[in-house]
Formats: sequence, structure tokens, C-alpha cells
Amino acid sequence: TDNSINFNYRKGITGPPWVEVLRYRPEHTYQTPEVIATFKPTKFSYIHSFSVTENYVVLMFYPVVINPKKYPESNFHAFELFESNRTDTTDTYVVHIKTGAVQGPFRSAWQYAAHHMNAYESAESEIIMDITPTPFENMRNYVSLQNMMNPPEDGSPELMLSTTGGKEIVRYTLDLKKTNIVESNFPNSINSRYINTFDFPMINEAYRGKKYCYLYGVSAFAYSRTALVKKNVCDSTDDKVRLSTKLQSKAT
Repeated sequence: TDNSINFNYRKGITGPPWVEVLRYRPEHTYQTPEVIATFKPTKFSYIHSFSVTENYVVLMFYPVVINPKKYPESNFHAFELFESNRTDTTDTYVVHIKTGAVQGPFRSAWQYAAHHMNAYESAESEIIMDITPTPFENMRNYVSLQNMMNPPEDGSPELMLSTTGGKEIVRYTLDLKKTNIVESNFPNSINSRYINTFDFPMINEAYRGKKYCYLYGVSAFAYSRTALVKKNVCDSTDDKVRLSTKLQSKAT
């Protein structure tokens, strides 16, 4: 459609914050969207992206926040403000776009991801949601000027700083009837270190919110080892990796 879905945190003078899920139509101004649903999540969370299917909005509330009290000591560098409770759960909420009904939380293990890949309804009461976990410490350290100016000289695995920290892409299956969520990983049929450890996912937008197979991303290790990834989430034997020219020449 020509609608856009977004969300907003709201806070009163007293009481906990709440979330508004919003629909923007072409006739709406920035200040006057339609409020689809309102709910109070179990935790405040820093959320960079979320998923939308044909009938649902899926929001993951990670146990990760930005602490504004650290602004002065960190010179307002956003990545230095992150705090996390790794013993806490990740809580997922599902909002029906048409009725505004809210389901959740679907509780799963600690997780953080800047980007969602895609999500779709695989059955009447089941949603498939794919994300690219990205530990914020790795994103912070990878773009550190000191690290970029002094990358490791060899390819030792323990020295290979990466944006994903070795975390692999993840698929979540949400059972809407049982309010249950199950985490799983993808096969690595081509035995590549890059194929399941990437970020900045892109898909053919014609398949946004629908069942899809092809996914593209960037896998970055130690600044000199960068690969473009084509992941087939339906058939891993069709996965493809294109390494940087420098690394390809060394391999040959």
C-alpha cells in the first residue's frame, strides 16, 4: 500500500512509558498519524528497526538501553551510551495492523539486533521473523578510529574483529495461539565463514512481509576481509559469497 508504519515511545509526567504503533497515510501530516495500538511493554529498549507482515507489526524489546546520563563523559558518542542486562530476556510483541490487538510478550533469550531481515505469516497463527544479531560492542569497536588505523596484521581468528562478533543470523518462529517463540539458525552448506555472519540485510522489496528466499548483506572482518553475501533462506546450497578483490587474489 502507500501507507507507512512506524512506532513511537510516549511518556507522561508520571508513570511508565508506553508505545504507540502508528499508520501514516498520504493525507496525514507528521503530527497526525492514525494510532493503530497502544501498549506498555515490559521494558524500555533501544530499537533501531522492526518487522511488518501483511497483517502484523512485530517489535522486539531487547534488554539494551541508551543511558543519557553518560552523555557528558562520552562526548555524546551514541555507542558509548549503551547498557545491557545479559541475564534478562528479549520480549517480542505482535500488533494486528487492522484490529490493533496486541499479543505478547513472547519471551526469548538475550538478544540484540540493529536490523530485521524480513518477516511473514507462514500459517494462520504462525509468523516467521528473521534478524541479523549485531552486538553493539562490536559495532562500536569496529568503527573505532584507533582500531581502523591499527588493524590486525594476520588472519588469526582471535584477532579478527568483526561487526557481528561471530553471531549468526537468526530465525524466530512465533506461535500466536500459544504466545510461544522458538529460535533457530540457518544451514551453512557451502562451509563459508561469511555466509551466516553478516549485517545490513536487503531483500527484494516486492517480498517485504511475504514469504521470500533471497537475502543480501555485508560480512566484514578485520577491515581487509569483506564479503558480499547472497543468502538463500529456502535452500542453503544456493548460497553465494563474493570476497573482496584483495582477498580473492591471495586465495588464488
